[in-house]
Amino acid sequence: ALEEAISIERSTPLPLEAPDCFKVRGLEKSWADLTEDGRDFRQEIWYRTHIIVSRREGITPLEHLAEHLKQVFEEEDIEQYSPSTGHTESNCSL
Repeated sequence: ALEEAISIERSTPLPLEAPDCFKVRGLEKSWADLTEDGRDFRQEIWYRTHIIVSRREGITPLEHLAEHLKQVFEEEDIEQYSPSTGHTESNCSL
Protein backbone atom coordinates (compact mmCIF):
# COMPACT_ATOMS: atom_id res chain seq x y z
CA ALA A 1 0.00 0.00 0.00
CA LEU A 2 2.85 2.40 0.81
CA GLU A 3 4.65 1.81 -2.48
CA GLU A 4 1.37 2.33 -4.33
CA ALA A 5 0.78 5.64 -2.48
CA ILE A 6 4.30 6.77 -3.32
CA SER A 7 3.81 5.85 -6.97
CA ILE A 8 0.49 7.71 -7.15
CA GLU A 9 1.94 10.80 -5.44
CA ARG A 10 4.87 10.90 -7.83
CA SER A 11 2.75 10.39 -10.95
CA THR A 12 0.11 13.09 -10.39
CA PRO A 13 0.77 16.37 -12.22
CA LEU A 14 2.82 18.87 -10.24
CA PRO A 15 1.10 22.27 -9.98
CA LEU A 16 2.91 25.07 -11.79
CA GLU A 17 1.78 27.61 -9.21
CA ALA A 18 2.53 27.25 -5.51
CA PRO A 19 -0.22 25.26 -3.80
CA ASP A 20 -2.25 26.90 -1.03
CA CYS A 21 -0.35 25.01 1.69
CA PHE A 22 2.79 26.87 0.54
CA LYS A 23 1.05 30.23 -0.03
CA VAL A 24 -0.47 30.44 3.47
CA ARG A 25 3.01 29.96 4.94
CA GLY A 26 4.65 32.53 2.63
CA LEU A 27 6.67 29.86 0.82
CA GLU A 28 6.04 30.89 -2.79
CA LYS A 29 9.77 31.45 -3.39
CA SER A 30 10.58 28.03 -1.96
CA TRP A 31 8.06 26.49 -4.37
CA ALA A 32 9.67 28.37 -7.28
CA ASP A 33 13.10 27.09 -6.21
CA LEU A 34 11.84 23.51 -5.86
CA THR A 35 10.26 23.51 -9.33
CA GLU A 36 12.89 25.59 -11.13
CA ASP A 37 13.57 24.54 -14.73
CA GLY A 38 10.73 22.01 -14.66
CA ARG A 39 12.27 20.01 -11.81
CA ASP A 40 9.91 17.50 -10.20
CA PHE A 41 11.32 17.21 -6.69
CA ARG A 42 8.79 14.46 -5.91
CA GLN A 43 10.98 12.04 -7.85
CA GLU A 44 13.91 12.68 -5.49
CA ILE A 45 14.60 10.20 -2.70
CA TRP A 46 14.24 12.74 0.13
CA TYR A 47 10.60 13.42 -0.81
CA ARG A 48 9.72 9.81 0.03
CA THR A 49 10.14 10.71 3.73
CA HIS A 50 7.50 13.43 3.41
CA ILE A 51 5.12 10.95 1.78
CA ILE A 52 5.59 8.39 4.56
CA VAL A 53 5.30 10.86 7.46
CA SER A 54 2.32 12.67 5.92
CA ARG A 55 0.37 9.40 5.78
CA ARG A 56 0.89 8.94 9.53
CA GLU A 57 -0.17 12.54 10.20
CA GLY A 58 -3.22 12.43 7.92
CA ILE A 59 -2.09 15.31 5.69
CA THR A 60 -0.84 15.52 2.13
CA PRO A 61 2.88 15.17 1.39
CA LEU A 62 2.94 18.74 0.07
CA GLU A 63 1.40 19.99 3.32
CA HIS A 64 4.02 18.08 5.30
CA LEU A 65 6.81 19.52 3.16
CA ALA A 66 5.43 23.06 3.58
CA GLU A 67 5.21 22.63 7.37
CA HIS A 68 8.75 21.27 7.45
CA LEU A 69 10.16 24.13 5.37
CA LYS A 70 8.37 26.75 7.48
CA GLN A 71 9.75 25.19 10.67
CA VAL A 72 13.28 25.10 9.26
CA PHE A 73 13.12 28.76 8.22
CA GLU A 74 11.76 29.79 11.64
CA GLU A 75 14.56 27.89 13.41
CA GLU A 76 17.16 29.54 11.16
CA ASP A 77 15.73 32.99 11.98
CA ILE A 78 15.94 32.26 15.71
CA GLU A 79 19.52 30.94 15.47
CA GLN A 80 20.78 33.84 13.38
CA TYR A 81 19.70 36.54 15.83
CA SER A 82 20.85 36.69 19.42
CA PRO A 83 18.58 38.95 21.50
CA SER A 84 21.17 39.18 24.30
CA THR A 85 23.78 40.87 22.11
CA GLY A 86 21.59 42.23 19.34
CA HIS A 87 24.05 40.81 16.83
CA THR A 88 23.67 38.07 14.30
CA GLU A 89 25.64 34.96 15.05
CA SER A 90 27.35 32.54 12.74
CA ASN A 91 25.64 29.19 12.25
CA CYS A 92 29.08 27.66 12.81
CA SER A 93 29.51 28.79 16.41
CA LEU A 94 30.17 26.12 19.04
